[in-house]
Amino acid sequence: MNQESTSTQSFRFNSPEGHVLCRKILAPHFPYSPHDYQLDGVCRALDGSDILAVTPTGSGKTAFLTMYMVAARELAQNPTLCPAVVVKRDPAMLVVCPTKSLEIDMKPKFTAAGLSTLVINADTIEQARHAHCDLWAEARSGVAAILLAPEQLKTKGFESLLSNKAFQSRVIAMGVDEVHLLVTWGAQFRPAFRQIGHMRLRLSNNPILIGLSATLRSGPPCVTVCGFLGLREGTCHFIRRSNARYDIQLIFRDMESGRRAMEFPELAWVLSGERNIIIFCLTIALGFRVTAYLWKMASQLPGRAQRVRMYNALNWPSYNSDTLAFMHNDLRSRVTVATDTLAVGIDAPNTHDVVLYGDIPPDSDMVLQKVGRIRNGRGKDSRAVVYLPRNATDVARKALKTPGLPT
Repeated sequence: MNQESTSTQSFRFNSPEGHVLCRKILAPHFPYSPHDYQLDGVCRALDGSDILAVTPTGSGKTAFLTMYMVAARELAQNPTLCPAVVVKRDPAMLVVCPTKSLEIDMKPKFTAAGLSTLVINADTIEQARHAHCDLWAEARSGVAAILLAPEQLKTKGFESLLSNKAFQSRVIAMGVDEVHLLVTWGAQFRPAFRQIGHMRLRLSNNPILIGLSATLRSGPPCVTVCGFLGLREGTCHFIRRSNARYDIQLIFRDMESGRRAMEFPELAWVLSGERNIIIFCLTIALGFRVTAYLWKMASQLPGRAQRVRMYNALNWPSYNSDTLAFMHNDLRSRVTVATDTLAVGIDAPNTHDVVLYGDIPPDSDMVLQKVGRIRNGRGKDSRAVVYLPRNATDVARKALKTPGLPT
């Protein structure tokens, strides 16, 4: 963001008077006052610093993006708010989201803040094609936030958007949610994630970058992510808050059924009691068998079609959207059987328990990520139940006996 000073020193939002001004700008657009750490990040971003925020699930990470854009657009539309700061007209932000479900979940948060928002992924492009619309042309002007899947960064449509000089001049910021996935998904089965850092270099306006995560560990994972995104000491402000979840009981159990089983009696308890539960399965095939078993066991459950559902990439987008809507708005007890596509960024505050079923979790980060679908476990006796394969104990003993492992 460009600044023109009317005195010998430029105005800084990262100052007492800057914080006061920022709160004043944001107040009409949000039903709550920003937390101090959110205000700290937003004000530093307005001063031109990159932001890497690692805060717990449910702590308002998306607000770093929405509050920054609201402030930027208000400053652009009302220059008298701060004459020393000049913001380009019609500013825009590109936001890269790892999953479609996260895009669906994030869009209402932008629109609720008064920001015009466009989601561009394979599904929305197909829907627009049938409606004879061009989303890339629509994104050129008048849209404050463009939510993109990583795979779109290598498409001809995105290339055409970047070739539009008017659009290029509008982009003042990039947002990247769940940045820790650059280390895991980017290295394994989603190489498009590694295009994110290159995209920033292709933007002529030198936009700031706001990276968000709940589970990015310090040390090599953080260094790797910073390298991918071009975040450097001195130009990036780092915010880290503990993601310890003392409001959730962590329980480990042994699986009774094999991975190829058709019945899962150890999971029958999820149908009893008035609980909203997400079951994460390693594969779509396993999730289908678990759902079929629960569907059969819940034959007498009123509204079974809405209360026992699957969420995965093979479902119709409309079915997944309906499932998310039930998770947000339906207060009846329910069970959602999902894959990792539901593990990131989804805000389902009615969730009581999370179950991990089918394999040894690859690391503690993934456990925390999935457990984070429980927004607030206080007063709900919330549990995270991890079902380990029957050979898990033997695998652990063997690992402990392996020479060279840290103790």
